[in-house]
Amino acid sequence: MRTPRRPIRPTGAAFTLSLLVACDAALDCPEPTGSGAPGLVFETRRPVDVIAISIDTLRKDAVGRYSGGGDTPFLDELLAESVVLDDFRACSSWTLPGMACAMTGQSTVDLGVEPLALGDSADEKLPDDLETLATALSDAGYQTHLISASWLVTTATALGNGYAKDQFLSGGDAERVTERAMVVADALSRDEELPFFLHIHYRDPHSPYEPPDEYAGDVGELGDLDPRTEAGIREIQDNWHKLSGDEQDELVGVIEQLYAGEVRYTDAMIGELWEALEAMGALEETLVVLWSDHGEQFWEHSSFQHAWAHHGEEGDAIAALWAPTLFANPWDGPTLQQDLVPTVLDALDLPAIEGCTGHVVGTAPSPRTRLAVTVRDGEPASLSAEQGTHRLHYWWDGEASFYDLESDPAETDDIYRRRDRDLRCLWRDLEAEIERIGEDELGKPRGVGP
Repeated sequence: MRTPRRPIRPTGAAFTLSLLVACDAALDCPEPTGSGAPGLVFETRRPVDVIAISIDTLRKDAVGRYSGGGDTPFLDELLAESVVLDDFRACSSWTLPGMACAMTGQSTVDLGVEPLALGDSADEKLPDDLETLATALSDAGYQTHLISASWLVTTATALGNGYAKDQFLSGGDAERVTERAMVVADALSRDEELPFFLHIHYRDPHSPYEPPDEYAGDVGELGDLDPRTEAGIREIQDNWHKLSGDEQDELVGVIEQLYAGEVRYTDAMIGELWEALEAMGALEETLVVLWSDHGEQFWEHSSFQHAWAHHGEEGDAIAALWAPTLFANPWDGPTLQQDLVPTVLDALDLPAIEGCTGHVVGTAPSPRTRLAVTVRDGEPASLSAEQGTHRLHYWWDGEASFYDLESDPAETDDIYRRRDRDLRCLWRDLEAEIERIGEDELGKPRGVGP
């Protein structure tokens, strides 16, 4: 039995609402206007080479910059020296669509391949000729190399398009990924004729949560409900509802401890990679772009792991850009994974990918509605729309919830009943996305429109 996916509703039962938003001529929604200047400013010359570091399943609040904790000393230092995107959202809450957004500058809906269900054949929906950051840089004469611990981010899927070489480290933990990245970076940086693009994808801290002992701490005997194994993860999912409240709290504590150990481990390995890159001179003319693909849920909204919804624990992500000549500034405007590709290409003074719907950081119109879509096998599609301090969630079967993030950042007080202007305006934008998705594979959406 799977854990329920429904969000917590402490303020009472939810109800679906058939809105006439699209036909409401009196609805006074703010319209996007203008755009600013690019948020990346270089002191002298622009960078030439590119290193991308993507991290699977890293919750934003696991990073010290946002939690105040001490689990990510290296990342905290790097973010402080970077253009860090402090309000960065994932376009989906699982890897394939999230990485598609980050690597193409388009959502899967833009690409016409939504829904992408969480399953073995989802990658087959991506177009074979998918244009990625790697294809753009390869066309510009770059050496391109991918090192990945996830098969989803390899040439086994279209996300690997444009890489001249790729290495899939099956079951590769952060240490193996780091060691291989050091060797490849050294070889690429020695070529003085051609610029290089090296993409390193870490799968830690993805489940099962099995950090090395020195990072894990003592968790004792866990029996069948052991989050350090794939079998244990399945047992936890199947038996969660059978546990008492105290047993659930104890299990969550163990999972959070092991997850934090994986975060500490990954942070340490990326720190070692950075030290090696500096020593070999691979950062001297390099733009580094770092991001996470999605977060992880520990039953904050009644589900475990990810690909369920877009609440903060799953949908908030981290992103930053660093270069030796780049002025370090936090950027607190709303950004999305789709913004990474156009921002990187603009920093390199290269043309954008055709059809890109992301914006160079700093140039997005304001106000900006950010949309996200996730499809999980056997579950109604989950969508969200966010603008300012408000976030609307919708499930294809008609469930909906609405939150004011300013007063309720944990999204525990569902104010959907209020039906205020902010809710109605977000419905207008979300309904347009639902119409783009259509109903061929998901069926007719419920509780939307007249």
